[in-house]
Amino acid sequence: MRLQTLAEKLFALSWKPLSGKKEMERILEELSEMLTKLMEEEKINQDGLAANTKFTPGYISQFKNKKCRNPKLESLVELANGFKRKVKITFEPEYNPTKQKNKNSF
Repeated sequence: MRLQTLAEKLFALSWKPLSGKKEMERILEELSEMLTKLMEEEKINQDGLAANTKFTPGYISQFKNKKCRNPKLESLVELANGFKRKVKITFEPEYNPTKQKNKNSF
């Protein structure tokens, strides 16, 4: 999963009510997975990423361990910059299975 995908979701969440605590937990899980994957791909540890960002290794650990609640878009941009990547935000239609089901029912 790309870092920008998470940024898109977090940005969207800031403009509508969360569908519950589980949704935010799922997004934090995705952030953790993306961060871990990027660190493995770049062969960089928390200290190395901290050196590339304004964050401490402990703060990066909070992201990896899903302890960073409601991360700011600025934080995601800083993380992306630490990997020499950019964040891209798009607006996409929301999937609503209830509306889809009603649309196709008689």
